Amino acid sequence: MTYRDIKINDTIYILDKEKMVLQQGRVTATAPHVNNTYNTMAAGQIMRDIAIEVDGKNATYTIPENLAVTFAGNIVLATSQQGLSSEIERMKLEAEQALAMVQQLLDKLS
Repeated sequence: MTYRDIKINDTIYILDKEKMVLQQGRVTATAPHVNNTYNTMAAGQIMRDIAIEVDGKNATYTIPENLAVTFAGNIVLATSQQGLSSEIERMKLEAEQALAMVQQLLDKLS
């Protein structure tokens, strides 16, 4: 499901990559609009302002409506749990590569 299909009270899955926390939020509002930016790549693109409530706090994100997964800094927002899978796999691979590099450095020192 893309953000175009999101409705009030739908669940959004949120991964905070910095804190390594996975949460579920609830859509409290959604409103489409045309992107009026001067960036020619994004001009005219249909966007959605999605208000999400998590733990009693609201945050609004502007998201291209044709996406199912998007990023806001260290936050990953997805319309399904499966949408987070590829990001979690990517993070796992990066961590494994970093650990392998550290191990190689330790092996050289010993």
